[in-house]
Amino acid sequence: MKRKAIAIAVVGALGAPALAYAQASTVQIYGQVRLEYSYIDEGAGLLKYDRMRNPGSSYIGFRGTERLGRGLDAWFQLESNFPGDGAGQSNPGTWGDRNTAVGLKGAFGNLFVGLWDTAYKRSNADTGFRVFDTTGVTGVGSILYNESTGNANNGTLGGGNATAFYRRQQNSVNYHSPKWGGFQVMFSFSSNEERQGLASGAGASSPRLWSLGATYINGPLGIGAGYERHNDYNPAARVVGTAAGQYNGGSDTAWQINARYKFGGVFQLGATYERLSYDVAVGQNLDRNAWGLFADWRIQGPHSVQAAYVRGQSAGGNATGINVNSIAAPFTAAGVAQSGGAHMWALRYMYDFSKRTSVNLSYGRVNNDAAGRYRLRNATRNVGQDQDNWGVALWHKF
Repeated sequence: MKRKAIAIAVVGALGAPALAYAQASTVQIYGQVRLEYSYIDEGAGLLKYDRMRNPGSSYIGFRGTERLGRGLDAWFQLESNFPGDGAGQSNPGTWGDRNTAVGLKGAFGNLFVGLWDTAYKRSNADTGFRVFDTTGVTGVGSILYNESTGNANNGTLGGGNATAFYRRQQNSVNYHSPKWGGFQVMFSFSSNEERQGLASGAGASSPRLWSLGATYINGPLGIGAGYERHNDYNPAARVVGTAAGQYNGGSDTAWQINARYKFGGVFQLGATYERLSYDVAVGQNLDRNAWGLFADWRIQGPHSVQAAYVRGQSAGGNATGINVNSIAAPFTAAGVAQSGGAHMWALRYMYDFSKRTSVNLSYGRVNNDAAGRYRLRNATRNVGQDQDNWGVALWHKF
């Protein structure tokens, strides 16, 4: 009997630290899965087909916090893409390829480093004005933000989208202030470590991102503004020489303002305006304005309808024959002015089974001007042509 009591005491002593650790742990598992079946018409002379895809908003994450005392907390988050459509089998992603960072937070705010949405992007997303994602059937990234790919290194050295302004930036330092009566400011910048990968003689290039954002959110009103600057975001082209018609990067900038207002908790109106500017070559530049209007109507019970109209205007500036991703140059190589804007419409009906699970039907369409280069997300570019698609999707959060 005495031996049994001793054994129990030893096991209890050894297990106590593990038990205490488990009780103090704040690690949380979270995420969402969104799968979409859609049919797309890419326009005259191109394909019509159906597809199953993850519209880019599926993820799984782990996060936790440790209280350090004196009002200071240490925290971490690791978030990864959740390829529910099976794309991960042929195109495996990197573990932690979404918002992933470690930081310290307290009364001073939140200071952290890693891979994270830029301050410019947060000033947009946190406002909650835009009821549609950037990808999928109703992806407004077809026009806004110049087709962001989400994760992006500086320039093309890391394989990111050098021209996009809606980024989850690697190798970044971030600061988010406390909220003062609903007002918050944010700042982020990236390291320029890709400079070491440039070819010999490219020492003058220094790829770096600077990003600022601010939001005011108070009850039904939300306002956000942001500014971002990219330096040397295609340095490889500068080194080897730029072929005619190729964007070679310089100092590119973007600014935006967003707003939304909720009426009676059942109807929301939102709006955005952005201006993108690119130094496309020595002595050549282009700028492009775009704006959008958004509506979200919680009709009754589980039913809701969302709608959007987005207009990308023709580019200004003096660039001749140099397009920047979806933005057509203001002049052809022969110096002839051209109209390269587009309109986009999006409509979605949603039925909520619960707070975590819903199904929706959606429709999206892009109408290009004569030289418009815009396209539905992941479709083939079809200059001057229109594209449309519809889809059904199942969403689940956990």
